[in-house]
Parts: sequence; C-alpha cells; structure tokens
Amino acid sequence: MSPSDTITVSGSGFEYTFDRVKGRLTSMKCDEEELLASGPRLNVWRTPISNENVDWGSAEVEEWRDAGLDQLEHTVESVSVESIADQVTRIQFETTVSAPGKDASFATNYLYHVLGTGDILLGVRATPNGALKQAISSWIGRMGVQLRLQDSLRQFNWYGRGPQETYPDRKTGTKVGVHSGTVEEQYIPYVRPQDYGNKTDVQWATLTSRSSGLAAFGHPSLNVSAHHISPENLDRALFNYQIEDGDTVTLNLDHSVTGVGGTPIQTLLSTESFQTARSRSWLVSVR
Repeated sequence: MSPSDTITVSGSGFEYTFDRVKGRLTSMKCDEEELLASGPRLNVWRTPISNENVDWGSAEVEEWRDAGLDQLEHTVESVSVESIADQVTRIQFETTVSAPGKDASFATNYLYHVLGTGDILLGVRATPNGALKQAISSWIGRMGVQLRLQDSLRQFNWYGRGPQETYPDRKTGTKVGVHSGTVEEQYIPYVRPQDYGNKTDVQWATLTSRSSGLAAFGHPSLNVSAHHISPENLDRALFNYQIEDGDTVTLNLDHSVTGVGGTPIQTLLSTESFQTARSRSWLVSVR
C-alpha cells in the first residue's frame, strides 16, 4: 500500500490509520498497542434465529441470502479529508455496499470526526436502493456497524440492560445498570447455534485487556453484542460442538435490531421491533 492510499491522524498517545481504497478505519493504536483487527463497516446481517429459519413462517433468511446480505462488500465512490477546527479532522467515505453480482445495495456514507483527545465520532447513513427494497419483503436482522478487535480484549462491560441478553421485544424484565462479564460468558448454547448476546439500551460499552481497551458510546443508546466466535463460524455451525474460539473479538454496534418473536406480532409492530430496509442515519463514538 502506498502512503497516498492511507490517512493517518495522530495525537498524544494515539495513532489512527484510514485506508482510502477500502474506505475504512484500519488501525487504532493507543500507546503503540493495536486495538483493531478491522474497523467499522456497515452490517445488516445476523445469524438467523430459529424463527427466521423455519418454513412454517416466512423463512426470512432465504430473502436475506438471495439479496447477498451475508456477503456485503464495499466500493469506495469518493474520499475527502479536511481539518475543520483546531485538533478536529473530518474524513468522509462515500461507498456502495453490495454482494458480488447482486443489484441490491446500500448507498453508505461514513463521516468520521477525529478529535485531539483521541475520540472518534462516526456518523453513518445507509440508504437501500430500489432493488434491495424489492428483494426484502419482511425485515432485516439489524442495522449497524461491525468491528473486529484484537483477541486480547475479552473483558466486556456495559451500561444498559442486563446482565442477560435482551432484544427489543424481550427486555422489560431486566435492569438498566452497569454489567460485566467475559466475552465468552455472553454465549448462549441454543439447540441450533444462532444470533445471541444482544444488549439493548446501551449507553456505553468497553472491551479491555490487562493493558488496554476500547470504549464505545451511543448517542443516545445502542444495541451492543460482543462475540468470541467469528460470524462465519456461527453461520456455518449446525451444532454446538462445531463452535470454535475465534482469533478476534467481533463487536456489533447497532442502531437497531429486530426482535426475536417473544411477544405477539401486534406488539412487535407497534414498538417497531421489526427493522425494515429503509434509509437510516445514526452516530456512534469510540476511543
């Protein structure tokens, strides 16, 4: 990679690198220790739960796979970099997100503000095209960004609902507060491996090791989940013995997540627990 393909922003105790070709944050070094394996990308895929896999319903996962939601790739349309104030750098990537050979896509804009304190504010706007809206007749599993972190960041703390997993339609019996556990402890061994471990109404979350860590913040709140299992492994596994410990920690910071069918459909619709394929904008921050 040539120097012209990267953008580096540094300050006291941190150095961040962005890739112009990939349109993403690729490195976060704090006190010279790398935190990232790969930076935030639009993610609308979740490993389908049993309710989304069975033929007695709509088997929504068939539409998701046909549209390529599990194979999304980014094409960078434009990049801009600007110093807009003292110790504030703005970086913008305009991208098209789609699966190879598929017409369904999201026009996705990433707007980063890197502050002199080391904080990163990330605004995301994702707009589905007509082909995607036509391809999805029901809902999508989530709308957010996914990061992969260094494997050492295995201690998970958050302020939100917990300590159990919660979803938009399955959360009122849990308390809002500070909760903690290891990433491995978030795993739920369902009969068939599927999405697990979501935390709702999260204002902040941290993933730490003995020497470093990353913090994420909602504006005002997020759905957050942390996994020691790679998304690819979770998608392939039919039985729990096929689950393997991954070599990175996957962190989902979601603007919205669809419910799991724990309450009647009428209630789900009235609380917007089903996330349809429509344009959405949201803000997260990390440091």
